[in-house]
Amino acid sequence: MMTKRYYQYVSDVADKKILTCKKIQQAIKRFKNDLKASKKADFPYTFNEKKADRVISFIEALKHFEGQYAGKPIVLENWQTFIIANLYGWVKKTDGTRRFKKAYIQVARKNGKTILMSALALYDVLTEPGGQAVSGATRRDQAAISFNNVVNFIKQNSSLRELVSLYRTAVVNPKLSSKFEALSSEADKFDGLNPSLAIIDECAAQTSSTLVDVIQSGMYSRKEALLLEITTASSNLQSLGKMEYDAASKLLADITKDETYFTIIYELDDKDDWKNDKIYLKANPNLDVSVSLENLTNARDEAMRAPYKETEFRTKNLNQWMSTSSSWIQDKYWQRCIKSKKDIDLSNLLCVGAIDLSKRVDFTAYTKYFYEPKKKKFIAKHQFYIPEGQIEEKMKSDTLQIKTWINLGLIKATPGETVDYNYLYKDVADDLKNYKLTELAYDSYMSGGLEDKFSELITMVPVPQGTKLSVPAKDWEAAILSGELIDDNPVMRWMVSNAEVRYGATGLMQIVKPETNKNSKRIDGVITSIMAHTRLLANVMSYDPRSAEDIEKELEKSISTIDY
Repeated sequence: MMTKRYYQYVSDVADKKILTCKKIQQAIKRFKNDLKASKKADFPYTFNEKKADRVISFIEALKHFEGQYAGKPIVLENWQTFIIANLYGWVKKTDGTRRFKKAYIQVARKNGKTILMSALALYDVLTEPGGQAVSGATRRDQAAISFNNVVNFIKQNSSLRELVSLYRTAVVNPKLSSKFEALSSEADKFDGLNPSLAIIDECAAQTSSTLVDVIQSGMYSRKEALLLEITTASSNLQSLGKMEYDAASKLLADITKDETYFTIIYELDDKDDWKNDKIYLKANPNLDVSVSLENLTNARDEAMRAPYKETEFRTKNLNQWMSTSSSWIQDKYWQRCIKSKKDIDLSNLLCVGAIDLSKRVDFTAYTKYFYEPKKKKFIAKHQFYIPEGQIEEKMKSDTLQIKTWINLGLIKATPGETVDYNYLYKDVADDLKNYKLTELAYDSYMSGGLEDKFSELITMVPVPQGTKLSVPAKDWEAAILSGELIDDNPVMRWMVSNAEVRYGATGLMQIVKPETNKNSKRIDGVITSIMAHTRLLANVMSYDPRSAEDIEKELEKSISTIDY
């Protein structure tokens, strides 16, 4: 008789026929120990294969609805049957009700965790009298993923369509008075919530436990309620997901005990080299099934070329919890930009400026970006401003180079304890005379009267900050890595070395100062460079550098060649 797949998985992991991380080995050891203990009278639980097999068979009667497997029956991998077997096979000896009331499942992106949980939600709707299955997440669109999966399962199966009714926000089984719906922390209220099964999708994005607390409190009256927390790792170390990860890790290590809590975590081990693609199976149990090794190695190579992408790759693809920020532009790449621009006449080149006004201790930064069409180069010029009263303080806290840079004219020290913006205004006025300065970009939240000062002289363009700079920042990075940027300013080299990247829950990046000594790290020139570059890109697309006389000559030449 063929060995059941979940037992086969246990055997393969225990015998090290499959490469797995320490926490998977701990989960297998726990299962084996529980099986052994279940033979004893004092152990309150037993493993019911029939219950486990019933759920597995149900899921494999469903069909894929997208991608290369669309229309084909789902075939669970051994590791997936192990999860299902634990959640549904372990029951109380006394009454046969569910053992595990809560589960924490962590696996890397694209390994099919959400679609698996969606199938369980549908199973609950079809089997639980008065059941109320819910999918919860930080955002409505994330919560709706499981709901949409269930709807697509039903649409592909005529028998299911006869059993349930589909509504815009709910799947209802009239015969059992059960339903499934999506919730999010954006919802106004959760009156009457009494879930039989709850899926918390991507709990690493949950910065508050409010949604989970409300859902869990509504489950207490149910004898077989199940809370499923599924996620991929994150850079948010203060999230609900990280708290659950820590608790689950202690449970697997046998530091704490909770017989009603199931957990399984696929990740790299602490001493593993993240660049070694031979160990990626540890975090991606569906490798070469739904996850392509080629795609993983391509993403790894990109992370090695652009180090700020390392955190995103390691958290989402290798399932490692990491700090919130990572270094961005390495100095070896920035040095490609340090080329002399003395021989380039900037006066006739298209130019865009950007200004970042300072708070009390930051630098005020004024950056101009020029475009040289023949060489296809972006050329940067910067002017920085600090108050004279802060020079000594900044020499101690920021860098000893402050006075040198002032003497070189790279930084202007204005009288007093705060920056005198009149020095900046004069520089902008001079540049309007000397260059083809067409726009000034600025942060609308720190405009400092810039609009009133220059709106009649030049087009003023507010540029959103924070994660809204994500795409412009990536464009600027691409210009650096491709050698398209010339910037020989030593103040900028220092500021670039201070810039780090943080990823939000949406995956967008934000340019930030390092957490350590952040009050002495300046990145103002980085921000103005990104603003100037993105606005210059927009202008270059619609700008013809040729003079009107040149254009007329070319037009006449073209006309003369036409054969009438």
